[in-house]
Amino acid sequence: MSIIQPHTLDDLRSWEQLPENSDKQFELLGGVIYKVTPPKPLHNYIVSQIVYALMSFIKIHPIGWVFGDSTSYRLSSTDEFVPDASFIAGKPDLDLTHYFYFAPDLAIEVVSPANTPRQLMQKIETYIMYGTRLVWVIYPEERVVEIWRSAGDDGLHKRTLMEKETLTGEDVLPNFVLAIADLFPKDRA
Repeated sequence: MSIIQPHTLDDLRSWEQLPENSDKQFELLGGVIYKVTPPKPLHNYIVSQIVYALMSFIKIHPIGWVFGDSTSYRLSSTDEFVPDASFIAGKPDLDLTHYFYFAPDLAIEVVSPANTPRQLMQKIETYIMYGTRLVWVIYPEERVVEIWRSAGDDGLHKRTLMEKETLTGEDVLPNFVLAIADLFPKDRA
């Protein structure tokens, strides 16, 4: 019986260097390499809205760094994620010329059809295990946001906010507020 070894960051880098993968993006989740599928326009619209709101807030309240969907976080030798948006608190001397080998304080994932519930849950758990304090999971079709946090020894705590509610930064982004409805396109008829 052979045991399959999990892929590592080195394996991921080798995979990315293959000519047929030059225009593709990948993530490493629990030692498994996943191709990140190109998002639909609605996905990009929501990511743009959240990044714009966070960047506007940070310009007024310079308490950290906001990144869009091309910043990877190398959390372990078998986990590298590229959240749709992220926030890193503090760190005025953050080195932007190297990869990040730590978890963001806030990770934001906009769910796409390629995301399986199992993969998404594993990703949330991994973010929090490596120090992410808050995870927002945005469901475009349902127009809701799940807020995930560590519940200490009790595992994870989840709250679900509906479109008519307001998203806050809690203790990670104090005073940040955003109407969830503002994440989604309005009818333009």
